[in-house]
Amino acid sequence: MPFSEDYFRLFENVPAFHDRVTQKYLLASSGAQISERLMRCIWYDRLYDRQRLITKDGRNIVVHSPGTWNLESGPDFVRADLSIGTTRLKGDVELHLEAAGWRLHKHSLDKRYDNVILHVILKPGARQETPVTSHGVEIPEAGLWGCLTDNLKVLSCALRPEEYPYNSLRNFGRCHGLLEQTPLDSALRLLYIAGDARIIAKQRRFSYEAEKQNLDQVAYAALLEGMGYKSYRKQFSQLAQRLPYEQLQESVAASGACGASEQALLTQALLMGTAGMLGDSPGAGSSEAREYSGRLRELWGSSGLRNMERSDIAWKGSAVRPANLPQRRIAGVSHVLARTYGEGVFKWILACMSENDARKARLNCIESMSRAEDSFWSYHYSVRGEKLREPVGLLGADRALTILVNSFVPLALLNARNEGQPGKEDLLHNLYCSLPSPQPNAVTRLMEYRMFGDSSKLRKTRSARIQQGLMQVFADWCSEDPACENCGVFACLQSGRIGERQ
Repeated sequence: MPFSEDYFRLFENVPAFHDRVTQKYLLASSGAQISERLMRCIWYDRLYDRQRLITKDGRNIVVHSPGTWNLESGPDFVRADLSIGTTRLKGDVELHLEAAGWRLHKHSLDKRYDNVILHVILKPGARQETPVTSHGVEIPEAGLWGCLTDNLKVLSCALRPEEYPYNSLRNFGRCHGLLEQTPLDSALRLLYIAGDARIIAKQRRFSYEAEKQNLDQVAYAALLEGMGYKSYRKQFSQLAQRLPYEQLQESVAASGACGASEQALLTQALLMGTAGMLGDSPGAGSSEAREYSGRLRELWGSSGLRNMERSDIAWKGSAVRPANLPQRRIAGVSHVLARTYGEGVFKWILACMSENDARKARLNCIESMSRAEDSFWSYHYSVRGEKLREPVGLLGADRALTILVNSFVPLALLNARNEGQPGKEDLLHNLYCSLPSPQPNAVTRLMEYRMFGDSSKLRKTRSARIQQGLMQVFADWCSEDPACENCGVFACLQSGRIGERQ
């Protein structure tokens, strides 16, 4: 069976929640509407034409800082830094879909909103009174509709609002009591179709990115993001943009480096050099470490790319295990990339998944990513650390499995749909359904407890598809509505529609 669209239809067909779902569930909508959470993402990432951002009365706005995403009650963003006209202002920013939101939410009576310096709305509607503070001070207002960098449908497919800051959730959801009475097959059906929806969402995001850059760059960025885990995802994403795949591939080819290990070493030098990790002096460490570092600097210096070296990628500050330090992750992905230069990384990924047998395809993908021996990094956690007695893998099987789920599968789905090959999609879906679950993360642990409590209901059925389903339900409902007041899952459970084929 191909990837199911049933999850989209499930909530579109719930009459009592139709308006909410079309507004909040972005990928199921026509793109004509937008959620406030996505609107916050657009403001936070500045996905608008900065030259066209003006107040309702015509003053230019310069956003020096959009502010800090507020996880508590009160304005959406705090400590923003703006210039409005000729005046520099520092304060809070509040966003609503419509201008009437300020009045409807009674912000003019709430002292927490007295420090708001800008009210941002999606588009103007019927004439509304100017927003004011509790002291009657008028607040400038600006609309985003006319200056978005892309249309709403594209932005809604491209962004991942669930990954932006969210409050922790500690209690059972309202769905818990109903799920206790729901047959296991029906509960699994919900998570299966939600898991399919998550892969489709990723495929749509890759499709959007492929409109602006080639497929090799899309796949390369996805691979590097996967190597970044949660702690360094943003930094690895920046690195993929600073040193594009095509330039990396051409530099390795021009060097005359032969053999996978030599190309992997050069790739390490190019990536670490671009990331600003090499420095100017060998520093402390063993003679082996100094020799390795010196060789990297030599390769970097002769590459002709030194003008790309940047020190503004913030690699410090994240608490990770020594085996997952960013230099070691770059070393690991360098061995993977060295295998791709002949045919390109996108085709290499598809070739890894070309086996018709799901088990063989899974093992081939994981082995292709985790099979690497590095003369230095297999025996070191860091350049200055002591040499290990036994070699340690650069990329573990669980991380390889996670990259397979989050990157390889949606990229292959993009290819199957671009080529109009339903047979390929069927084989890919069989592979996806056969994948075991990667290690639980904070969201999946939370959702298992929130939906199923301490029950062992899911323990024997855990899979990558179910894990993705838990994250999709969290993104669509729990992260937006921790109080469960308007939960579409709860409504469908009450109506008995969960588990039905749409």
